[in-house]
Amino acid sequence: MDVASYTRNPSPWINNKILLLEPDEVIQMLYRDELAEEGYEVIPVGKPGQEMQLIETLQPGLMILEAGLYGSNGLGLLQEIRKAYPELPVILCTSDPSFRTEPMALAADDVVLKGMTVSELKQSVKNVLGFRSLINTGGDPSAREITSNFA
Repeated sequence: MDVASYTRNPSPWINNKILLLEPDEVIQMLYRDELAEEGYEVIPVGKPGQEMQLIETLQPGLMILEAGLYGSNGLGLLQEIRKAYPELPVILCTSDPSFRTEPMALAADDVVLKGMTVSELKQSVKNVLGFRSLINTGGDPSAREITSNFA
């Protein structure tokens, strides 16, 4: 299928809400503060098991998901999200570089390594939302340079 001719149905997923699934409260606060400076509303998920209900209720524009969430459950949750909400952009965050080549991680729109700064994450959010917005509005993604953080 030609990507340029592939348009998605109008989607509720185009907004500034980011659902954040990150168990580390310090990282959660860092991401929330940094992304709020960029104009995003970051909504942290406090308890495991609420994710799917929150996606349905809040209809976030993007989800940031820790790959090792609550053990190794993050990749399994990513698969559930893709089945139920294929239009929802998802960025996988991890401190383990091997997740970039994990086959189940390919369902994510991008994989970002956690580091000392969140500049890579902020750029990934802009790229993923820009790409998804372009596709959802019927634009030609090849007409714009979209960078990826995949190695």
